[in-house]
Amino acid sequence: MTIQVLRTIFGKSKKVLQDGLNTRPGKVWFYDPSVLPDSRDTFPCDEMKLGESFPVVMDHPKRTRFAMVTRRADGTFKVS
Repeated sequence: MTIQVLRTIFGKSKKVLQDGLNTRPGKVWFYDPSVLPDSRDTFPCDEMKLGESFPVVMDHPKRTRFAMVTRRADGTFKVS
């Protein structure tokens, strides 16, 4: 599964995305373009399950990999 960063204000760099996840997790939204039944369409990152991880891409036609976002067991986020 590959997820898109819905608001590019949080997707210009990994550092900006990390800062947004740490300071305003309810404002960072992702979009799951999958048509599979378990896809979530759009969702804020604070709805990620603990331990969940997925690659994210910019909301751009090329959709090249941008970063890996992981929600740690303590509820914080890691962008790599």
